[in-house]
Amino acid sequence: TPPGSAGTRLALKVSREGAGMDYGMGSATAQGARGGQLLVSGQIEIYFRDLTQYNLFKAETRSRISWRKRDANGNHYIFTLPGSNLMNPNIQVQGPNKTIMARFDIEGGNDASLPSIQIDRFAA
Repeated sequence: TPPGSAGTRLALKVSREGAGMDYGMGSATAQGARGGQLLVSGQIEIYFRDLTQYNLFKAETRSRISWRKRDANGNHYIFTLPGSNLMNPNIQVQGPNKTIMARFDIEGGNDASLPSIQIDRFAA
């Protein structure tokens, strides 16, 4: 089955929020550590092939976003954002008989039961 949409541009920011070391008075070393939470955000531009993905966005449904890249050595990488939401749409209509492109903000990583980002490598 073909995917419900095709991407034209993707920009991601991966950050760790809330991480830190806890120091006590008179101690040269940390007495505790807070791991924090990995957060993923960014923007994606996509063309919808049908209304399936758009309806997920309208219902504010958390869903998986995946894409594939290949490096210069022929290795393939599949990047997956398992629990992401598409937010803040910017729908651009270029005119009559033109394609409709949608730009969304991506929000992910705020579900502790899912990984924030998954990267799978497949050797050439």
